Amino acid sequence: AGAGTSVIAAGSLDLASNSTMTTAGTVSVAGVSTIGGTWTISGGDPFAGTLDVTGAGLVKMTHTPASTATLLKTDNTLIASTAKVDVGLNAMRIRPETTNPTTLAQVKTFLANGRVGAGTGGITSSALAANMAVGYRLVSAPETFLGDSVVAGDILVRATIKGDTDLNGAVNFDDLLKLAQNYNTSGSDWYKGDVTFDGLVNFDDLLALAQNYNLSVALVGGTSSTVTGSFEGDWSLALSLVPEPTSLSFLGLGAMALGRRRK
Repeated sequence: AGAGTSVIAAGSLDLASNSTMTTAGTVSVAGVSTIGGTWTISGGDPFAGTLDVTGAGLVKMTHTPASTATLLKTDNTLIASTAKVDVGLNAMRIRPETTNPTTLAQVKTFLANGRVGAGTGGITSSALAANMAVGYRLVSAPETFLGDSVVAGDILVRATIKGDTDLNGAVNFDDLLKLAQNYNTSGSDWYKGDVTFDGLVNFDDLLALAQNYNLSVALVGGTSSTVTGSFEGDWSLALSLVPEPTSLSFLGLGAMALGRRRK
């Protein structure tokens, strides 16, 4: 598709696995779009690349990665309350434009709508295991995410293990430290440790992280162990790196006990 507006009004647009479509301008989806490869919507001057899913539109990512997720790269993203983007076991990179940019608050609303259930729009996943969720993160400095160069201000979304605050596909010490640093904060975000989406970083988040510690996204609908440190040892180290570790130490013991009991 060229510069301007591409409209998928009915039927489906199918991209086979490992295929690529690059579109400049706006892609307006009112029908069904199935993505198995890479879809890049990048406008640049004079167009802002926008994914606009309206009505009962559905963008469904069908790639089922063994280890690496497919990345849907868009600039601005708009999703109606009755429309959906189903990421499956994959990820999105949203790059807000300077004119009417997609905000982090909007993305959080898309994700909240997607968690409500059938019939509600937003960003969702039909391929999650019980210990998984669709998390999000705001990029603070240039880095590489799933092989793509991202910059400060980009918003990342990924289906991953509960507790994977940085969306790297694994729950490890970096995630534990992030949760400890933000413990007892309100109005928080997934990437700060709120993996239960209640706006708080508390014991419920610590427990979810403990139950998934040392796990990584590996197979469709499942997880596998990674070789890293123990939760007990890493929790002690995290406590030594935060200002007020005393009260958190007792919570860590509770999370360890419940985590062992439920596994």
